[in-house]
Amino acid sequence: MKNLFSLALVGSLPISVFALPDYEPFTDATPTGGTSYTTGANLVGQNDGAGHSWFQAGSALPTFTVASGSLSYNGLAASLGNSVSLGTQNNIAARYSIGSAINANGSSLYYSFLLQIPDIGSTLGAGGGFVAGFNNTGAASQNTSPTVLGARTLIRSVGGGTGFNIGLSKASSSASDFTFGASPTTFSSSDTVFVVAAYDINVLGTAGDDSVRMWINPTLADFGAGSAPTPTLQSASGADMITAGSIQSFLLYGRPSNLFPNQMLVDELRIGSSWADVTPGVPEPSTAALLGLGIFGIGSVYRRTRRTRRA
Repeated sequence: MKNLFSLALVGSLPISVFALPDYEPFTDATPTGGTSYTTGANLVGQNDGAGHSWFQAGSALPTFTVASGSLSYNGLAASLGNSVSLGTQNNIAARYSIGSAINANGSSLYYSFLLQIPDIGSTLGAGGGFVAGFNNTGAASQNTSPTVLGARTLIRSVGGGTGFNIGLSKASSSASDFTFGASPTTFSSSDTVFVVAAYDINVLGTAGDDSVRMWINPTLADFGAGSAPTPTLQSASGADMITAGSIQSFLLYGRPSNLFPNQMLVDELRIGSSWADVTPGVPEPSTAALLGLGIFGIGSVYRRTRRTRRA
């Protein structure tokens, strides 16, 4: 009986291993050997306690700092800890090592995060600039700006700073390879947006055969699904992210003021090999009840068995 209860308990507990999926809530990780993510501290140098650290990627230390409070999104698993504040900076990034090397043909790597732009600013251009994406270097710093960036999240200004659109690029800085869709949603400075993106390796079977997908505020009913729904945006335009090597990290990228809002907040970063890894929904209220009923049922059977044996 003790073994049955132990198995039920173990099955209900989270297990942390240095492998995908990765979850970065920007919260105090000192109980597990990480850093404290203190409000106002620089993001670079923080460690989530699961073997993942933030590294400098550029000619100077990124000025990205831990911000007080979390972003949240209806239906997504509850947010923890703090968030990160990013501002304009000339092509300097913070690198989050994912602890895996992804390069197998036919594989996909997903990321998701919550995004808010409290201060769009008047200098961000209408053409769009990239602010995040996958990189081909792992747990290391560098003093030059990263040039490899896949499944790029793009931001562009609408109405001279009154709103913004979110777009996608496979791995290119060329505006001709950007996609914002035929009628992209315009967001305001008060909106929290749930961004999900995927880099798909060698799925098209032709030269330049990688492709990317993006979901912007995906439908709640699809959270945690076994397969990804139809994307909001998709593209195969431009060169592939890697022709050799692998995907090993995720970048939050600072840009000059014509390519970046005055302030951007990011929270609840997730990286995984499936849609379900990066879109965990709030558990149904019945889940805990079912677990309790299951344990109760095991106990009831055990008690009846003992009474029968004694009789």
